[in-house]
Amino acid sequence: MESWTFKNSLYELHKTPKSFNAAIQAANDAGGYLAEVNNSEENNAIFQEISRLVSTSEFRSTTSQDGGASAYVWIGGTDQANEGTWKWTNSGNAIALSRSEWGSGARGNEPDGGNFQNGLGLGLENWPKGSSNGSGFGNAGSWNDINTSSTLFYVVEKEIEIPKYVLTETETGETPTTEETTNDTSQKTFTITPPKKFKKKSSKKIKNFNTESDLLQIDSASFGIDDILDPATAEQAKGKKAVKKLAKQDFDFLYDQKKGGLYFNENGSDKGFGEGGIIAILKGAPDLTSSNLEFI
Repeated sequence: MESWTFKNSLYELHKTPKSFNAAIQAANDAGGYLAEVNNSEENNAIFQEISRLVSTSEFRSTTSQDGGASAYVWIGGTDQANEGTWKWTNSGNAIALSRSEWGSGARGNEPDGGNFQNGLGLGLENWPKGSSNGSGFGNAGSWNDINTSSTLFYVVEKEIEIPKYVLTETETGETPTTEETTNDTSQKTFTITPPKKFKKKSSKKIKNFNTESDLLQIDSASFGIDDILDPATAEQAKGKKAVKKLAKQDFDFLYDQKKGGLYFNENGSDKGFGEGGIIAILKGAPDLTSSNLEFI
């Protein structure tokens, strides 16, 4: 087993080939989950590390015959529950079909497997095997939907200690005792990605946000929003009631100027936030403006 870190996660490459569902269980037993890739930067980082750790002579041990007889590793996406609706197995967050990581080429675009290909594989080589860049269905480093019975290496993700200026709550609702640096005047960047659940316990708690120097980044791609085709939008209101009224409109993110709650408005319904909800709480409800809030 080989491991590396990227941002706030530890990744492990397990070279014991397993089916998709067996890999899910093994990842859970290891104290993590099959890797949840929130953006292209994370995908590229994982692919680069795997390319370094897996030799071409090992490809035959992690090959999917129905994936063009090419080599892959399992990551944690699936549409087993609802054909065509791709989600991450750990958080349940949607995987947009418009994501640039899906394979594409002269022969077609992924995902294309229908009922028989329900696991998400990260390609280690172009597919079909031996095809040149762009001539097949996808290139190395892209995603393919493949049969879950394929036995492949798999990538486990585990959360590691986050920066001490971001507070989170444990599953029991207790606040960690890690001390914060309250007199630090250097710029801090807080990046928001989807929580495990859209509840207060799982949301990020941000304390001492300096509106003059700090930056709040919302990783819109990790919420299934394509900034190129459909740029993310945000709006503010004072009080949760006012925020809920705004939820009926076509805003992706809503901020409660009174309590500091930041919400993902998945919408899709006339009430509430659809399948979304609270994603962060900014202590003291600091003002958010275009100078300290950005989408990445």
